Amino acid sequence: MKNSYLGLIVALVMVAVIGAGFSWWLLPGWHHYEMMEEESMDHHHAMMGHHSHEHDFDLSGAEAQGEYLAMRDMISGDQREHGNYACCLETPCTYCLEKSPKHGEGSACTCLEDIVNGVHPCGECIGEILEGHGNKLLTQYFAPAIAEEVGEKYFDVIQQIIDDKYPDIEG
Repeated sequence: MKNSYLGLIVALVMVAVIGAGFSWWLLPGWHHYEMMEEESMDHHHAMMGHHSHEHDFDLSGAEAQGEYLAMRDMISGDQREHGNYACCLETPCTYCLEKSPKHGEGSACTCLEDIVNGVHPCGECIGEILEGHGNKLLTQYFAPAIAEEVGEKYFDVIQQIIDDKYPDIEG
């Protein structure tokens, strides 16, 4: 009887040890996460021009935001240089970097062209335009293009918002 309990305990311990070791390799545990994290940082540093591991993931919110904004500016600037990023806002949107191909292909932005052609821009641009952050030279195009997306029945309301947000501009 004592041997059967001992055998059962040994078997359970072996199953637990083997199971833990097996799941450690099959499931995405911390060791896999840390390896992916390090590879991701290497890629990030290469993209940002960093070649050292000076900082890990202990960036403050402001530092992380700064790195994000630098990356955003690098991508959109590169796209602008190649004629692939023409936004309708005073400060170009980031939505198109993330949401292509609907608005641009491969992180391109076609919101300026879309607005001028009476087609709605990306969602970020719609919101920013309605807040008064659109390119003021395009105000005559804003209401028709946004109404194309939300419905023509809202054209007058949208035009009133545009007129209120861009009072010095004659459309």
